[in-house]
Amino acid sequence: MRIRIIIPVLNEANNLQELLPYLKKELANRGDIIVADGGSTDDSAAIAASHSVQFYASPRPGRAAQMNAAAAACPDCDAFYFVHADTRPPVG
Repeated sequence: MRIRIIIPVLNEANNLQELLPYLKKELANRGDIIVADGGSTDDSAAIAASHSVQFYASPRPGRAAQMNAAAAACPDCDAFYFVHADTRPPVG
């Protein structure tokens, strides 16, 4: 099963710095992570790159638009998991 974790962001560099290593460990190569950006002016893109996750600059701002665009970019994914940058999903 291929899972895509989608994180909608707008200036969430600090949260991404903590969240991305956690999610990568939990995902354990069963899918991928994409940061769907709505026009950040901070280091969100650089943080995503430093953790080797995809960064998608959404053509429209807004969480729904960002999440939908990132999901549409993966037609062969079996499941999507949407998580906000300021949350930490439970282990497992």
